[in-house]
Amino acid sequence: MDIHTENQNQRIEQNPVIKPVIPAKTGIKYWVVLAVVISTGLVLIGGLYIFRLKDTNVASLQQINEPVQAPPASAPSAEVVTTPVENTLYLGTYNNSAAIFFTNEEKQEYFENGVPNTSEYIGDISMADNSGIAPFDFKKLQSPRRIFTSSQKIHSENNFVLNESDDLAYVSLNYEIEDDREFPNLINRIIQIKLDTLESTEVWSNKIGSNKYEGGEGPVYLRANIGDKFLISEIINCYECEGSPAGTIILNTNTKQEKFFSNIGNIQFNIQDNTFSYQKLASLQESCNPSPVCDNGKKTVMKPAGQIYTEDLP
Repeated sequence: MDIHTENQNQRIEQNPVIKPVIPAKTGIKYWVVLAVVISTGLVLIGGLYIFRLKDTNVASLQQINEPVQAPPASAPSAEVVTTPVENTLYLGTYNNSAAIFFTNEEKQEYFENGVPNTSEYIGDISMADNSGIAPFDFKKLQSPRRIFTSSQKIHSENNFVLNESDDLAYVSLNYEIEDDREFPNLINRIIQIKLDTLESTEVWSNKIGSNKYEGGEGPVYLRANIGDKFLISEIINCYECEGSPAGTIILNTNTKQEKFFSNIGNIQFNIQDNTFSYQKLASLQESCNPSPVCDNGKKTVMKPAGQIYTEDLP
């Protein structure tokens, strides 16, 4: 037994290539390699899928967070005025100057070559330099825009002034008084108009023909706006006549307080001290050319002279 065993052992040692474990080890290596290849492929495919999914999510997130560009808003269209209507003021330009146009039934009547005519385009125009034209053709007014419409009948417009920044207009208007038979049955009003918003406010009024202002029975004509707060105007001594100023009104347009002076000039404002100064008008002789109002080469004029007075603003 011992020898047999030894012989067997000897045989085994002498023929190692026929060991039965060799085929088993070769199969294990094949499946290991195959498993590694498949695993690597799965890892690569999984990584590629995750990368593509992440890239898609980032792109979607960017698309969500990206601000939406709204189409540009169109500018509000300005009112195009082609035909004027009654009881309405239109601000435009004529001869490179600011001008206000106004019309009503009476203003629309005019004569052409001696023949009476009527046109809705005809009315009156007043200029920033206190001049005026009547009759005037609305079609000659450049860039007209409506700035004020009244529910009450406007009889006439006297004149207007603008403030320094041209965003405020003050207009002197004459309104008809209903059921008033006393001539001229008009009330004179000063209207403040904000040209950016077209808001309007009455800042002063007086019945034409009243004796509220000494000698001033006519309408007021506006002369200047000071500091967007004070308004200087002259009240005329009569209506529908070749009148002359009866006095000066200094109006605080915020408080509507006022001061009236007869025959003053050279008015100077000190807004910081809330004061103004003036001189009284005096009769002076000036040289003149021969004319009905010139006597022997001299004429009498009223000009500010003498002492300077100072008062608080209203």
